[in-house]
Amino acid sequence: MSSSASASGGSFRYADGAEASVTVTFTGTYLAWITKQSAVYGVASVSLDGAGPVTVDLCKATTAWQQKVWETGVLPAGTHTVTIAWTGDKNAAATGTSIGADAFDLLGTLTAQTASTPVASPVMLVARSAHTLAPLVIPPWDQPFWLSPTGWAPSYGGRLA
Repeated sequence: MSSSASASGGSFRYADGAEASVTVTFTGTYLAWITKQSAVYGVASVSLDGAGPVTVDLCKATTAWQQKVWETGVLPAGTHTVTIAWTGDKNAAATGTSIGADAFDLLGTLTAQTASTPVASPVMLVARSAHTLAPLVIPPWDQPFWLSPTGWAPSYGGRLA
C-alpha cells in the first residue's frame, strides 16, 4: 500500500505483475473506478458481468489523483461484477505498466470482493458511498476495504506497494 494525502482515504494500491486482478461484486445500478493517473501507469483490462473486456489507459503526463477512469453507466438494478486486471501493456508515452486503484464510487452495496495476485499480500479497496464510509475485509487478507458514495479503487498486483 502507498500513502498519499491526495488519495481517497489517504492510501492507494497499485499492481505491476502478471495475473494481478480485482473482482468486485455489487448490488446496485452504477459503479465507477477511481484511481491515480501518471506517466508510470499503463493499460488495464476491465470487464462487466463477464462481457468482453475493454482497455483503460491510465497514463497521464502529469500525475492526477482521484480520477474517474471507467464507469458502468446506468445498469439495470441487480447484482453486477466488475473485474480489473493488469495487462502489462502501455502506450508509447508511458514509462511503466502499473495499474492502480484508489476508490470505487457506487450506487448500491458491495456484496463481494476478491483479489488475485501472485504474492500473498493484502489488497485495499476504497468504496465511496453517499451514505456510509465503512471498512470491508477481503478474504484471505486482513486489510480493510472502504465503502463510500461513488465507487471503488484497488491497486495491487505482482507486487504490492
